[in-house]
Amino acid sequence: MTTLLSTSLWTFYGVLKPGGFLVVTVNVAGAALHIVYVILFLIYAPNNTKVRLVKLVGAVNIVFLGAVILVTLVALENNKSSRITFVGFVCAGLTIGMYAAPLSSMVPNGIGFLLASAQLILYMTYRNKSNIPEKLEEKMEEEEGSAHLFKMQHLVEIPSLNKGHSLPKTSVVPQYNHNIIKTLSLTSYQPEMLS
Repeated sequence: MTTLLSTSLWTFYGVLKPGGFLVVTVNVAGAALHIVYVILFLIYAPNNTKVRLVKLVGAVNIVFLGAVILVTLVALENNKSSRITFVGFVCAGLTIGMYAAPLSSMVPNGIGFLLASAQLILYMTYRNKSNIPEKLEEKMEEEEGSAHLFKMQHLVEIPSLNKGHSLPKTSVVPQYNHNIIKTLSLTSYQPEMLS
C-alpha cells in the first residue's frame, strides 16, 4: 500500500515537472503492478482482516493521495515551482519512510547487539580478576567465623550434653504396659520386663 502511494505520488510529480516523462513512465508501470499486487493481497487475505485492509487502502491510497493533489493544485495554484517543491518533498519523505520502515525492526536488535558486546568485553576484561576477591572474601569469612565462635565459647557456658541427663524421664504407669523395655540407661542395652 505504501509503495502504491509512493509510485502514484511520483507519477504526479513527473506530470508537474517539465521534462519528467521518464519519471512518469517508470512510476505508472510501478503503480499498475502495485495495484495488481494489492488486489491479489486483498482477495486472499483472511476474512476478518479484509475489511480493515480495504479501509486502510482507501485512506492511504485514495484520501491521502487526493489531499496532496488537492493542496498542490488549489493552494499552490499560482506558483509552479512551489508545487513541484511541495510534491517533491512529500514524495522524498514518503520514499525515505517506506525504505526506512523495515529498519525500525532492526533498531532493538542493534541496541541489543551493542549492550551484549559491552557485556562480553567487560566479562573478558574482568573474568580472571573476579575469582581472586571471592576466594579472599571466603577465607576471611571462614577466619572471622572461627574467631567469632572461639570468642563466643568463652563468653557463654554451654552445658554438657550427657545422654542420661539430657533426655526427659518417662512417666509410665506399670499396670498398662506389660512389655516395656527400659530405655533410660547409661549402660548397654538390656531388655527387661516390667511386671
